[in-house]
Amino acid sequence: MTDKKKSINRFAKYSGLAFQLLMFIGIGYFIGNWIDGKWKAEQPYGTALGAIFFLILGLAYVIRDILREEKP
Repeated sequence: MTDKKKSINRFAKYSGLAFQLLMFIGIGYFIGNWIDGKWKAEQPYGTALGAIFFLILGLAYVIRDILREEKP
C-alpha cells in the first residue's frame, strides 16, 4: 500500500473511533438520565455517573484498538 492510502485509511479509522467514543458517552448519558427519571432524583447524579462510566469504557475501547493496531 502506498503511504497516501495508509494515511487515508488511518484517518478514516481514527475518525470512526471518535464517533464510537461519542456514542459510548451518549449511551451512558441516556441510561443515566433514565435511571434519574426512575428514581425521581433531584440532582442528575445518575446522568453524570452514567456518562463518566461509559466515557471510561469508551476510552478503554479506543486505547485497546490503537494498541492492537500498533503490534507487528
